[in-house]
Amino acid sequence: MPQPRESDFEPVRCISLIQFRSPPGRAARCARYLGPEGTRTTGRREGGHALIVEYAKQRVQFGSLIGRFQGVKHPLAEMYVDIESIKSLLYYAAWCLDESPEEAPLYVSMAKAYASDAFTRIGIDGIELHGALGYTWEYDAQLYLKRSKWAKAAYGGSDHHYDRVASLGGL
Repeated sequence: MPQPRESDFEPVRCISLIQFRSPPGRAARCARYLGPEGTRTTGRREGGHALIVEYAKQRVQFGSLIGRFQGVKHPLAEMYVDIESIKSLLYYAAWCLDESPEEAPLYVSMAKAYASDAFTRIGIDGIELHGALGYTWEYDAQLYLKRSKWAKAAYGGSDHHYDRVASLGGL
């Protein structure tokens, strides 16, 4: 397979590399439809999760690393599942844009809706797992929540996309 060029993904710069078998015009269309909410923020979600995991490995409370506590493990696992679910939805939406354009609007909206909700959830959980430190300007955990709120306002919230999924799905 030929390697895609950076210009194939304009106007959005994808974090994850997805190879398309179709002409470059379709790759650009995919990046435009999935947009920054789907592509750029996936990397931000993974970065936020990595920051929280690293903090849980270092922070000691009650003589033990907080990453050993069930109340920390479970939210971290849920964040990981959300991130992987988003990636799977994005990959399938990208495949639909390339191979099955009639299904694309449904799956693009499904990916955007889930991503919008999960990004906010990951930001909130990240701040909670950092405790009071997560709210401070000195630590980057608060940036992920702020970016999630900004992305929701800039690219549309999940309500619109869930309504669209319901109407496209025949409900």
